[in-house]
Amino acid sequence: MSKPEIRLRNGKLATYKSSRQTRIPDMGINELTEVHSFRIPCPVCDHDEDNIAVSQDGIVFLNSQIVCRFCGVFFRPVVDPVFIKEQRMVRSIIS
Repeated sequence: MSKPEIRLRNGKLATYKSSRQTRIPDMGINELTEVHSFRIPCPVCDHDEDNIAVSQDGIVFLNSQIVCRFCGVFFRPVVDPVFIKEQRMVRSIIS
């Protein structure tokens, strides 16, 4: 089975790193919920080892602002809108 990936607007892929149970008080979620960590490639140097963003549903990222630890560029991962539509359609068919 392949690892989950999220397609970004710049054509690169964010790859799955890990999952954990946590609370997200900023979103009003005070009970434990599962969140997924993804490695995000830098738009300038492609370094992704230390660039981590968190997703609750595996489709879009929670409020993420990343500074590449390799080249120092500040960026936000933007998910490809076509990818979002595809994933929501697949999930609606499954359920």
